[in-house]
Amino acid sequence: MTLEKKIRAYIFTLLLVGFTVFLLIFGRYQLKRADLETRKNLSNVAFLISNDDFIQENLASKRSEKIQRKVEKVVKSLDEIDMVVVTDITGKRYSHVNPSLIGQNFVGGDEREVIEKGTSYFSRARGTLGPALRRFTPIYYKGEQIGFVMVGKLYWKIDKGNKDTLLYISLIILVTFTLIYTAALLLARSIKSELKGLEPREICNLYEENQSIFETLEEGIATIDLEGRYTKKNEAAEEILGGVAEGPLRGLIEGVIGDFVPIYDREIMIGSKGAFVSLIPLFKRGVPIGIILTIKDSRKVTKKAEEITGVNLVIESLRANIHEFKNKLHVISGLLSLNEVEEAKKFIQEVQGNSSVKKVEVTAMEDSILSGLIIGKINIAKERGIELEVDRNSILWEDHGNITTQDLIVIIGNLLENAIEASALATDRRIDILLYEDEERIEVQVRDRGVPIREPHSIYIRGYSTKGRNRGEGMSLVLERVNFYRGSIDLEQEEGEKVFTVVVWKEEG
Repeated sequence: MTLEKKIRAYIFTLLLVGFTVFLLIFGRYQLKRADLETRKNLSNVAFLISNDDFIQENLASKRSEKIQRKVEKVVKSLDEIDMVVVTDITGKRYSHVNPSLIGQNFVGGDEREVIEKGTSYFSRARGTLGPALRRFTPIYYKGEQIGFVMVGKLYWKIDKGNKDTLLYISLIILVTFTLIYTAALLLARSIKSELKGLEPREICNLYEENQSIFETLEEGIATIDLEGRYTKKNEAAEEILGGVAEGPLRGLIEGVIGDFVPIYDREIMIGSKGAFVSLIPLFKRGVPIGIILTIKDSRKVTKKAEEITGVNLVIESLRANIHEFKNKLHVISGLLSLNEVEEAKKFIQEVQGNSSVKKVEVTAMEDSILSGLIIGKINIAKERGIELEVDRNSILWEDHGNITTQDLIVIIGNLLENAIEASALATDRRIDILLYEDEERIEVQVRDRGVPIREPHSIYIRGYSTKGRNRGEGMSLVLERVNFYRGSIDLEQEEGEKVFTVVVWKEEG
């Protein structure tokens, strides 16, 4: 049997059993409720008539005509009442639905208790109009019982009302059954459509295939529900996440659950490991149902991308060196063309002297790539009429532990580039840089006298810039690198001077 047929059979059986039980229980309840409602109506009418001053006075005075007119008005105004009979204490009628019976004795034999005991009660008896449910209530006048009133409803009308009630309930059940069963058929077809016409066994086969693919992926993948709980992880994700506290990853997950804005390739620290993570909200028909997490070991990614990470800054610095070298060659060539050999020798010696000065400035930097970057920035600054000096107390090792040279290129290169641009518009065109490294940290301090920053907190927002379009990426990249190493970045501004101080830590904070 196919899945669709199974669903139809199960739904039909459940509905049939359910509505049968419902009819038995609810139908009985409705009949009981209707009976109570009928009794309540009879009691209320009997009470009102027995306590009506007009009825009491005219019964005491034996004036049946007035009582009959009064009772006829009451019966006409009440649909749920079939008969109202007022009698004196002997049982002689003073009102009746059939006026010809007025003056005759009450029929039924169930009136004795109200005459003898003066109590109110219900009775089932056959009267002149047929079997009825009757309510007897005594009538008093000046403290003495002078008669009684009987208010009744014919049983054939009660039975008709009960049948109508059961028919109405049955009709509702039938319509509801039809609607629900139709909906079940549509649901079965919808499920079949959602499953692309696949049967459960076929789905199981597909699941096993997808599970195999899921587990063999080198990239870590996990699914997360709207409560932030992991619902599934592959082996790669388990390996990267391990048993350590997630730290920054937990904050990113909560942020994506809050606003459902995806995050792509964000690098964070998980324990002592770096990782690139992407968090993508999952929707079904526009409704969020969870998040899919992809995670990659940043060391593996960095190993593949280390040749191009920070390459623009290094190329720019090399270009500055080449440009300066070409200019000097042009000068030497010109002097030789003019036969100014001595002047050429003198100029070469000056160039050698300047180079040695630059060499002294970076001599404590064992990282040759960063040394080349700083020399390039010195030459760029010089071309723009800016003096960039490296503090003689600077020290930078060749191996920086878990901090990569590429990340330091991003930090130092962008800080210097911003300082050069700010100093280009200043009167005092000086920039000082201090680099310090020890067993625990690396500190970078860049000081310039250029244009002050009016909105310090905004410079770290990606895309924010006062320099025009397609700018404003540098400081956001610096902040990302600093946060990655659990470091800090501080800006101090005084009149005519500002200092950026960046600290990054070699080990987990």
